Amino acid sequence: MSQISIIQTVQSPRTKIIAESGCSIITNQGAYADPLGEGKAYYTQIALYDEKFLPQFETIAGYIHDNNAMAIQQILHGPGPVSPMNQIFRSRPPIGAVMANLV
Repeated sequence: MSQISIIQTVQSPRTKIIAESGCSIITNQGAYADPLGEGKAYYTQIALYDEKFLPQFETIAGYIHDNNAMAIQQILHGPGPVSPMNQIFRSRPPIGAVMANLV
């Protein structure tokens, strides 16, 4: 089973700053909805398959709504399951590495 991910401590202040900038619509990072984590796209992806996760999203939505913006929560179903090791190997190569192979 994949590690359960919660909204990271850097995301809340980041979202608050974005909301205060005057944006009208803010989309939160993709959350996976599969309790087994099989749809996780990346290791630190946030979970949204149970009501116990709602308070963290309510905080983020509060920052956005307090600044008269619309909050959108993206649902993202990836190839899962992921771990720190297979996340490294599943990542795309840097664009420079791809370009070097074309020359």
